Amino acid sequence: MAGILTADIDAPPAATLGIIPSLASVLGAIPGLVDVWRIDPARIARDGDSRVSAWTGSIAGRQFTQANALRRPLYVAPGRVDFGTGAAARATMQLAGTPLGQPASASIGLRLVLAAEDETTDNQSFAGQDLDTTGTGLVRLAWRYNAAGMGNYIRLQIGAAQRDVDLPAGVTDAMVWLTIQSGEVWLNVNGTAAASAIAAATLNLPGFAIGGSREGTPAFAGSLTGICIAQSALTPTQRAAAEWAMRHSV
Repeated sequence: MAGILTADIDAPPAATLGIIPSLASVLGAIPGLVDVWRIDPARIARDGDSRVSAWTGSIAGRQFTQANALRRPLYVAPGRVDFGTGAAARATMQLAGTPLGQPASASIGLRLVLAAEDETTDNQSFAGQDLDTTGTGLVRLAWRYNAAGMGNYIRLQIGAAQRDVDLPAGVTDAMVWLTIQSGEVWLNVNGTAAASAIAAATLNLPGFAIGGSREGTPAFAGSLTGICIAQSALTPTQRAAAEWAMRHSV
């Protein structure tokens, strides 16, 4: 018939046209995903003082927990879990369930925020293994302070080995990633990688904590807004999705 146009569209087999995948589907497709923890009031269990006893992941339901009310961080609406002001002394939470162990490949991401008055406290541990004891097997991420106007830096420490990534002066918002791949552990902060890796052979995570501190060093004074843990090295698309989830509350 006159006036009717037709066209053939060639698409790959099983292609889906015009559908944008959801955030949950992108995150859920990450190989070996342990979970992604977001600021979602429905998944943050609090006591009567708004201190957090359990933080449940949004994909697999894994939890960070703290049974001791004297070590719980504070939930601050609308968007953070505060380990500093208003929280219990040396607030910390432990990953419950199957240990991470010694993964051949893994990604661990955290977004931390410090208030301006808290950035000048040096050596604040905010995540890792063996953070609140004086035993062996230390794996930690720490906030380090230089001096006024000189910027700060994030440190990865595995046993005696250390790697740092500098932050510009005044920057108190950090997206921190550990990537374990091909026998190496890389630290990346706000898109900048450390100058070199640490050998993964000495890394072991029978436990994994957020917040906390080794005795005799400062407790974490800042907040976390999200965490992502996977037993795989994330692609750029997967990392971007995880970072969006960690920056935005539900």
